[in-house]
Amino acid sequence: MENGRRTSLFLMQGAFERKEITLDPRWFSSIGLIFDLVGSVILVTGLFISKKDALELGLDRWASEKEEDNLLLPKVVDRLKQSNRAKIGLIFLLLGILFQLIGTWAK
Repeated sequence: MENGRRTSLFLMQGAFERKEITLDPRWFSSIGLIFDLVGSVILVTGLFISKKDALELGLDRWASEKEEDNLLLPKVVDRLKQSNRAKIGLIFLLLGILFQLIGTWAK
């Protein structure tokens, strides 16, 4: 690399041979960003919820039989709002990580 920083690994081959492997630091940065991406997706997917699931989880025993009325219940509204925010957050995280990867590899 231009700044001279590289990580070297030595592999033993046979009794007295030694082979040097030089790794570019960008690989470490890129692998870290990929782990960030996967971790973010795992965390955010726990917040996604469909209208059907929100209705099942948020309905009281005395709820209406009409879905339109039930979608106005505070518990259902809150769960859907959390799900929508999680989706928007995921988009921002994915775009941010994508730009970081591009910036890491751009010359």
